[in-house]
Amino acid sequence: MEDLIASLGQEMALLTAKLSSSKNNSVSLSVKLELLKKLAERQTSLHQCQVSELESTLWSHTDKVCCLEQQLIEAQSQLVDAQRERERSLQQAEELRSQLGQLKRCGEQQQGDLQEEVKALRGQLEAAREEKSCLQEGRKSQELLEEKNKELQFRQQEAQHHLARLEEAQSRCQALHAEVETLRQSLGDREKMIESSIHMTAQHRSTIDELHQENSLLSNQLNQHKLEIQQLRAELDRRNSDLAAAEHERRQLQASVAEQSQRVQEESLEKRQLTIQLEVQCMQLLTLTKKHKELQQLHSCKNEEHEGVVLKLQSQLRNAHDELDQVGSTLRTLEGADGHGLQVAVDMQEEITARREQVDSLQGKIQHLEDILDKLYQEKRYQSLENQRQLGELTFVREEKRQLGNELEALRSKDKQLGERISQLEAILHKMSESFADCQDFIQLQEQDFFRLKLQHALDLKELQGQNLRTALNVPPPDLDSPSPSALTAPPFSQHASNTQITQESPAWELRSLVKELREVISENRGPHTDNRRRSAPERVHSTMLSTDKAEKVKAGSRLRRKTCSSEPRFLKAAELNGKNDQQQILQ
Repeated sequence: MEDLIASLGQEMALLTAKLSSSKNNSVSLSVKLELLKKLAERQTSLHQCQVSELESTLWSHTDKVCCLEQQLIEAQSQLVDAQRERERSLQQAEELRSQLGQLKRCGEQQQGDLQEEVKALRGQLEAAREEKSCLQEGRKSQELLEEKNKELQFRQQEAQHHLARLEEAQSRCQALHAEVETLRQSLGDREKMIESSIHMTAQHRSTIDELHQENSLLSNQLNQHKLEIQQLRAELDRRNSDLAAAEHERRQLQASVAEQSQRVQEESLEKRQLTIQLEVQCMQLLTLTKKHKELQQLHSCKNEEHEGVVLKLQSQLRNAHDELDQVGSTLRTLEGADGHGLQVAVDMQEEITARREQVDSLQGKIQHLEDILDKLYQEKRYQSLENQRQLGELTFVREEKRQLGNELEALRSKDKQLGERISQLEAILHKMSESFADCQDFIQLQEQDFFRLKLQHALDLKELQGQNLRTALNVPPPDLDSPSPSALTAPPFSQHASNTQITQESPAWELRSLVKELREVISENRGPHTDNRRRSAPERVHSTMLSTDKAEKVKAGSRLRRKTCSSEPRFLKAAELNGKNDQQQILQ
């Protein structure tokens, strides 16, 4: 188009140059007409030359008009091509609209998926909160453990008190030994019974030594239990630190989820803005298409006008040819009639002036056509610039779509990573809850062992006290064959002593049977405690088959604990009553 416009400009310059030359020729013709007044023959020859030159110029003008017509046809074909290109651009814009609609739908679907994923994450967060509440309950259980440790210390103090009572019993035994020695001095006849009592005291000493050993073992076991409790506390602290780390990670995940939701909202706003911009661009395209159609209509109208002007020019050229023929005929007649030369010269001058006016009008029309061509060239350039701008905007929109697709893929990958991280955290929390439950079971078993050992110790102490009192009360009178008057005079006392012996033997037998049962239970329950101590944390997690047996053992231990705790005050009360009765008998 630019080359054609440049060629048209060159041709128009040539036409203007030729028009200027025609003006100069007309001036020379006027001079020659003045000379023809003097020399008619010279003027006729000059007129013939000028007519031939005018014919050549007219032929050149006709050729140029044909060239202009061809250029107009080419311009029309170029305009048709431009219309086709615009139609293609409109089709591309419609395709882009359809793609944008599909992208909007995909974006809405992805937003719905993201909302569902956010809901799932919220449910997981609520589950994590519930687990946190469970951990708070674990902290409460830890506080209960501390209270139980305080109770253990209190019971240790009670054990020390019992040891003091044992020392008092030993002092009493020493007093009894002193009484036995006095009885030896006073009652020499009862040496055999005294030897038997000495043998019994030796046995009691051995039992006391055994009790001391058992007390030392119990103290060692208590120390071991304390160490185990410290280890459990350390494990609980470690688990609390792990839980704090998990909570921190959960908070970070919540913050990341909030940031992602904000990003999604921002991207949705950007999408809306882009859709609005695209709608505005579509409206602009519609307005441009309307303007283009109007310009095409104007161009077609102008082409029709130009064709009419060209036809008029051709008719004028034909008229000029006819007039030139007439001028030639008149010149020929002038050759025959010299007298009429002046009139013919005047007529020729008038015709030349008319032709000059026609040439001026043609120049004005040519300039008008040049202006119209310049305007059309500017409009084409503006339309090409708009097409380039629209293509740039389309490429920019495509790049933005690609960027949005990449960002959506990145968000999906991040969501997948977050889901995997949440599943890992849930597995860790599940393992921690299982290990915490195992620790609680182990602590309960240790508490049950401690209560059993404490009850066994109390029962052994009561049994020793009952045996000491029994040995003191089972001493026979000095002469079995000769009853003393005191024995004859005190039948109620003997009856009371026999009754007290029967009452003492029945609780002693019960205490012995209970002690045997407790020892059997302790010997049976020592195996799983050692197994629980030696077993590692991963084995506890993987030993799911033995969980039912553990639960049954824990239930059985709790039942025994209830039985022993409920029977402990009853036996203690019975032993205290027996001790009070023995003291009253000794005082009597």
